Amino acid sequence: MSKRDFNNAQLQEMLDGLIPGGSHTYSKGRDVFPANAPSLLKKGKGSKVWDVFNKRYLDYGMGLKTVCLGYAHKEVDRAARKSYELGNNLSRPSVVELEAADLLIDLIDGAQMVKFAKNGSNVTTAAIKLARSYTGRKLVCIPEEQPFFSFDDWFIGSTLASTGVPSEHYSLTKKFNYGCIESIQSQFSSYGRDIAAVILEPAVLLLACEKCVCTPVCDFRECPESFAINETKLYLQKLKDICELNGTILIFDEMRTGFRWDLQGAQKMFGVTPHLSTFGKAMANGYSLSALVGMKEIMSVASTNIKKTPRTFLLSSTHGAEMGPLGAFIKVVEIHRREMVSKYLWEYGRKLKDGVRSVISEHKLLDFVKIIGPGVAPQLEFVPSQHIDSFALATFFYELMINERIIMPTISPSFAHSDRDLEFTINAFERVLGTIARADLSEISKRDTHILSPVFRELN
Repeated sequence: MSKRDFNNAQLQEMLDGLIPGGSHTYSKGRDVFPANAPSLLKKGKGSKVWDVFNKRYLDYGMGLKTVCLGYAHKEVDRAARKSYELGNNLSRPSVVELEAADLLIDLIDGAQMVKFAKNGSNVTTAAIKLARSYTGRKLVCIPEEQPFFSFDDWFIGSTLASTGVPSEHYSLTKKFNYGCIESIQSQFSSYGRDIAAVILEPAVLLLACEKCVCTPVCDFRECPESFAINETKLYLQKLKDICELNGTILIFDEMRTGFRWDLQGAQKMFGVTPHLSTFGKAMANGYSLSALVGMKEIMSVASTNIKKTPRTFLLSSTHGAEMGPLGAFIKVVEIHRREMVSKYLWEYGRKLKDGVRSVISEHKLLDFVKIIGPGVAPQLEFVPSQHIDSFALATFFYELMINERIIMPTISPSFAHSDRDLEFTINAFERVLGTIARADLSEISKRDTHILSPVFRELN
């Protein structure tokens, strides 16, 4: 029986019945999409996706930021297919594996060795293991404000969704406030030299400069982007100095920033080189590939050719070096260099932010909806009030955007997003925010509908 014989709600029930959470990553599940969002998508091309009923949508999720160049990119797919046809997974390392390793090490400052894997959680957990092995310590520090690092116990044990994680993991991960040097200094004061690693995204939002009234992060209404970038750079350098003073490994998780903020990662833009870095998502334009890179002194702890040294079993991934995704990665780097992709992403996002901010102001909704963050990664923020809960308002907004045929779980510009897409998006915002401005917000909160929920929560 064809999937077209079912309606959208029935397809969602089928997913929930066959797959725990209804999706193989929680960020694609029903919790984070309104009820009228398509339950199943059948294809994507460029900046568009199609559901099983052949409805076309403009997509800004872009495969959870994995697709930087656009869906079904001909050059990337051709390069992947060429590598697949050579056997994909051989009994010893492949030529393309060596080529990809050499390319990544040449690309990223501070990368002297690399281990490939299939997803971000694999390599962030490997980075933590490596730091613990190198330092002989147990504790890890993460920012309170950053939502996700791994599906493994060392991180999940620190969240509200810790069911199933042995309680001894809870105390091994400590939290600090991103952007606040005093906060991380407090952790070092409390735990001295027991901290093996500090792991963080170098930036998702940028820090405000002293001239900016926006705290703790900058939405650039008062602060030029260049000042905010410099303030973030200063913070990251101070953080590195503290880590080195205490013999702690600094790890940058560049899953969301790598191959978007800059081809060489946000660390290149900020001019701060960590001891270890993790990459994934956009590095192969949707193909499953991630990487742990770093200083040879640390990475070589996991080597097997140094005799009579303790063995650190770091990563052993049967599919970690599949030839297809590595061939795609090599082509992605070529296209980034040729087309200056990161520059385009920043420019598109800035134009989108400016247009949306103008519409928000026009409809006098600044107290309820904001668009914040740097151009390469704009974020919508829904502000709770006495009239409406922020999740109820967000649900109503995203329902209306789906009706406009726009899927926007995040705003992740790609090289495939065109000026025509930009105009279409801003016009949709005009209509959607106009509807919200005319609505009785207290009535929206009373609607009997599926309300969006955060992924990390104690109860379903």
